[in-house]
Amino acid sequence: MNTLQQIQERCGNYPDSIAYITQGGALTYGELWRQSTALSAWLIDKLGSSGPPIIVYGHMQVELPVCLLACALAGRAYIPIDESTPYERIDKIIDSSCAALMISAAEAKQENFKSRIPIIDVASIGQIIHDSVDGMSPVSPVPASVKGADNFYIIYTSGSTGDPKGVQISADNLDSFVGWMNTSLPFTEQDVVLNQAPFSFDLSVMNFYPALVGGAALWALNSQLTEQPEEMFSELQDSGLTCWVSTPSFAEVCLMNRIFDDKLLPSLRTFLFCGEQLSAGTVKKLMQRFPNAKVINTYGPTEATVAMTSVVITQEHLAASLLPAGKCKPKSRILIVDSDGKETDEGEQGEIIIAGHGVSKGYLGQDELTEKSFFSIEDEELGVVRAYRTGDIGYIKDGLLYCCGRADSQIKYNGYRIELEEIQFHVEQIEGVKGAAVVPLVRNGKCVLLSAMVVTERKDEEEEQIMRRIKRRLAETLPSYMIPHKIIILDRLPLTQNGKLDAKRLRERLVEEISR
Repeated sequence: MNTLQQIQERCGNYPDSIAYITQGGALTYGELWRQSTALSAWLIDKLGSSGPPIIVYGHMQVELPVCLLACALAGRAYIPIDESTPYERIDKIIDSSCAALMISAAEAKQENFKSRIPIIDVASIGQIIHDSVDGMSPVSPVPASVKGADNFYIIYTSGSTGDPKGVQISADNLDSFVGWMNTSLPFTEQDVVLNQAPFSFDLSVMNFYPALVGGAALWALNSQLTEQPEEMFSELQDSGLTCWVSTPSFAEVCLMNRIFDDKLLPSLRTFLFCGEQLSAGTVKKLMQRFPNAKVINTYGPTEATVAMTSVVITQEHLAASLLPAGKCKPKSRILIVDSDGKETDEGEQGEIIIAGHGVSKGYLGQDELTEKSFFSIEDEELGVVRAYRTGDIGYIKDGLLYCCGRADSQIKYNGYRIELEEIQFHVEQIEGVKGAAVVPLVRNGKCVLLSAMVVTERKDEEEEQIMRRIKRRLAETLPSYMIPHKIIILDRLPLTQNGKLDAKRLRERLVEEISR
């Protein structure tokens, strides 16, 4: 059975079990399926059973899982967009994707968008479900659902030109990932799984579909709560969490508070990390605070459907300076190649190439970019499969992958993959900015701070005014996680003898600034 069929079976067999919990309400498996099929029937009636994708807009609202499943059941790919996303960026996604419709679980007004896209608001969603749901079978047939090579979802990530790029994940890609998760890292009916990542971040896929297939309850954490630690820990204490799924950075923030331990979360048995580098220091603290919980590290870009490797971190691993990212999942391959594209010897660094059934078909509507990053390889066991050049540097030792950082201007920051050139592009569009460079502060292979080095032509403005103005303008075009924490005003950008930007001197200047 594919992923949707497994969810259908779960909803039919355990209709009264809790599927999704958020601060605004809860859904049982039966309610999830009835409401999703009701909304999907309406979508098919209005739009047909195939065609352009549908945007699903919101954060952690109780309606969001219904909207996501409804699109897939109606034979349409969905594009998740978090409500924190600037309208200008949403307009670019609408135009790029040629989306047919926006289903909004949050407040979204037509006048906020330049693009003329039909919007179904939360009140309309409720009315559609109310009008359709009475008398429906708890398990209705899903003949129109996405399957095989059809796009299941499209997640937009940072792009170097200033425009986001849409990663297409097919039903086959998702089935491969969920099948691996349910075999190697399964959730069960006894589990309550943290849903910390917004649905626009593919880390959310790691808990969402495997949890629904396994019969677990998803416990969604609203981002507003994370800004109120006392209230957040109070909610967590009552959650009954058994499995923690997040970026390492979020766990590190929680570890800053002494209350974050096994007394707060006595049922917690697993930490599952993805999205960025996991440090030995973080694992040591978790093992001290939660001695009965295991810590699992995973690795994989959005283009490979969330994750391709996993490993349970042990005390033996902690003796090394770099933690392993894990062993490759079945029906997949990880290759390490040098600058000439030749495979390296064991333990030798090179670019990480990922191949297998989880690899995306490419970027929506961007053939040139797709051809640059994706290709096909022939494998003795797998046959001809899709492959992706990650741009990550790593090596393989004793069958385990180790990641050493990025090979280009793309970084991982707080779990989000960010193109530094995109941030630079938007900084340089601001009035009065003559030149700019975006410089990350990297410690132990992990980006801990983003800065923008800026040369301005407005000499009559105080530096503090310039910094505030730049951040204010960036907030109009970029998500909050892409806005540099520190703005540094320079007289000029340093260059090397070859006329290239002197990255070394910029990094030294950043260290000097934060040391003051």
